[in-house]
Amino acid sequence: LWDLWDGGAALPFVEADAGLWTPALQPGRVLWLQADQLSGLLDGDLITAWPDAAGAGPIPTQGTAANQPRYRLAQLNGKPVVRFSGDDWLTVASQLGITAQPFTQFALWKPGSTAQALMTWANSAGLLVTDLDDDVGISSGSALFNLNAHPFGQWHIVSGIHAGAGSSLTVDGGTPVTGSAGSGIPAGPPTIGAGVAGA
Repeated sequence: LWDLWDGGAALPFVEADAGLWTPALQPGRVLWLQADQLSGLLDGDLITAWPDAAGAGPIPTQGTAANQPRYRLAQLNGKPVVRFSGDDWLTVASQLGITAQPFTQFALWKPGSTAQALMTWANSAGLLVTDLDDDVGISSGSALFNLNAHPFGQWHIVSGIHAGAGSSLTVDGGTPVTGSAGSGIPAGPPTIGAGVAGA
């Protein structure tokens, strides 16, 4: 190619379109739950299963109607959400292949009050807890809290990096809180929504 170009030949380059980004393109991803990838549901329908957005991960499920979250249309920028209330939760029948730290969790959520928390748990050990008494925390055996007072009734994003003494927790892209979240990993099937058995 260099010789052709150096000799004055016209070399048309065409950029190949890789298409839209999808969770499948992210290396190391173990589970991505995306409400607008659910199909065949009407507003208010109960959710029995929530497939991984890329179709490769495990499928969180809930077989008891009283504990199933609801699908709600046009809740965030015209997009649907999955609404957990009270003792709603889904169980992931997998340890997600996480065998060591570090690992990262992200969640987008809208809290109603300090009594409403979004949690992911594994064998009663909280991995990610949001809005527990208006605080956000992660735990892998030790708790690391971000005492960010964030408005209720609004959408927020939290990211937690579990990395032992170098763990960090960020709310809405603000200043990360760093410290120890412990050295643990998911020791069993995590639950999403309420804690284990609806706690």
